[in-house]
Amino acid sequence: MSRQVTVECLRETTDLAVKRGAPGVPSFWIDEFKNGRLYFGHDRLHLVEAALLSVSKGVPLEQVENIISVIPRRKTNVPVRGKRIWV
Repeated sequence: MSRQVTVECLRETTDLAVKRGAPGVPSFWIDEFKNGRLYFGHDRLHLVEAALLSVSKGVPLEQVENIISVIPRRKTNVPVRGKRIWV
């Protein structure tokens, strides 16, 4: 791939991201049923994974089995015998 082709591809992709309202990086556009959706931020990667599961299975997000498995469990810092541990 030539440098010129790379620069043109970057411009086109950037223009499309701006048109879709991407506020920055990382931004992910997922073509979902009849429309697309923009996901922004590394803390949204579990939502991107869920959307991709939905698209790959051809079902709405609400119908994806075991969707809860992609949502990260929040760890809590709690005291145990005078020490703080993550659970």
